[in-house]
Amino acid sequence: MQKIIVYGLGANFYRYKENFFSEYDVVALTDSNLQVREKYSTDYNIIKPQEAVNLINESDDIKILIPVAKSRLIKEIYQYLSESITDSSKIIYPEKIDSLEGLAEFKQNAVFETVLNDYYFDVDVLEQLTDTNFDADPFSEIYRENVLRVHRALTGIEYSTDNEGYDNDNIDVESTVKHIIENIDALLRTGHHKDLKDIIKEVNIKPNDTIIDIGFGFGFSLMNFAKVSKNVYGIDISPKFHQIITQLLKELDISATLIKDDFYGISKIDKKFDVIYFHAAFHHCNDPVKLMNILSSKLADNGRIIFANEQIASDAKYPWNICVENADGLYQVCKQGWFEILFREDFFLDMVERSGLKLDRSFVTNVGHKNYIVVKK
Repeated sequence: MQKIIVYGLGANFYRYKENFFSEYDVVALTDSNLQVREKYSTDYNIIKPQEAVNLINESDDIKILIPVAKSRLIKEIYQYLSESITDSSKIIYPEKIDSLEGLAEFKQNAVFETVLNDYYFDVDVLEQLTDTNFDADPFSEIYRENVLRVHRALTGIEYSTDNEGYDNDNIDVESTVKHIIENIDALLRTGHHKDLKDIIKEVNIKPNDTIIDIGFGFGFSLMNFAKVSKNVYGIDISPKFHQIITQLLKELDISATLIKDDFYGISKIDKKFDVIYFHAAFHHCNDPVKLMNILSSKLADNGRIIFANEQIASDAKYPWNICVENADGLYQVCKQGWFEILFREDFFLDMVERSGLKLDRSFVTNVGHKNYIVVKK
């Protein structure tokens, strides 16, 4: 049986892991995402990508398997491995992709298509940024300016919340709405939202709750909330998402109030909320301390804030910083200009406490994502 190291522990690994272990002798698993490695570390032999490369180069009988054909990073992963592994025959490619040139013909789902590009991470720049002195108080403006400087170094531009839009020309509003309506059940079993039902159940939405979904994206969470409560608000900076969700709500006869603004726009709404909800969104904030204080002021006395599927890891190197330890997030920083933060868990919970809030509980969904429910002290 062929000995392999599996590179990539996302949705495909979760779905097809039994196939890997039945077809191969799996020596170890690796992923460029620190959070993902941490999630699987208790059950499997997890190593870093560079450790995987060293092991393969030193061994005569171990190969590396890339199982995720639809990753935005597939070209970057292949480039990294092809340059690092001395014997290219030791790389097992994703299905239907057998060469770098073959990637040009690869297409993702038509609605969520991402254009493959020629960007590769500058390792020297990353090492310099990683060595940057972050000894300042992580709650201070000096520390925040250091993080902004890392962002500028990676992107070459000044950060603006306008960067956070998702107005990809490949996304057509009409076809996207049609696709979501026809495939809603399947879409909720994949990607960020495959554990949404677990989260909705845990949050325990009540019909009279006033809810706000901050960074609603394609609207899966927002639409589920609106099926239970008639007092649902949604904030997102992207005009394209607003067009999609406005049409979706109309087609599905669901009512919600949509606001085009950045996260801080919640402070302009003249009401308090029983539920404030983030799903893989809070880590896009460029001033998390400020935003946490605003959230505390907008939370009703018996309300709760849900941080679902955020980038929080117990062993992150910095209290908070641009996620240089997470290749997927780093890709979005460099190509979209997004702000992608990786929080160390102790800092995140300290930030919660200092804003007048406290952790009520955390829970892990069936998929393995850790989520946090925060309430007033």
